[in-house]
Amino acid sequence: MNNYLEDDYKSAYEAWKADQTPQGNAAFLKSIDPIVQKGVKMYGGDSPLAASKGKLMALEAMQKYDPSRSRLQSHLLNQMQGLRRAVRKQH
Repeated sequence: MNNYLEDDYKSAYEAWKADQTPQGNAAFLKSIDPIVQKGVKMYGGDSPLAASKGKLMALEAMQKYDPSRSRLQSHLLNQMQGLRRAVRKQH
């Protein structure tokens, strides 16, 4: 079975899977922040609303993540495409 999970995020992902509390979520979001920021810039611009919505979308996307199917970064960025719609609704 292939495992596409990047080594940079492996320990953070495994820790988050074991501890999905607010503290665990915060620690995980901190470790994947470069991916989240990239998604926010790509799909939401520089709006503060986009940044907070992007973090929520990232956590929701992680519930569906399967390391045997894709890289973590690819999965998150694909799932964050809905940020475009959310930001457009606010304007």
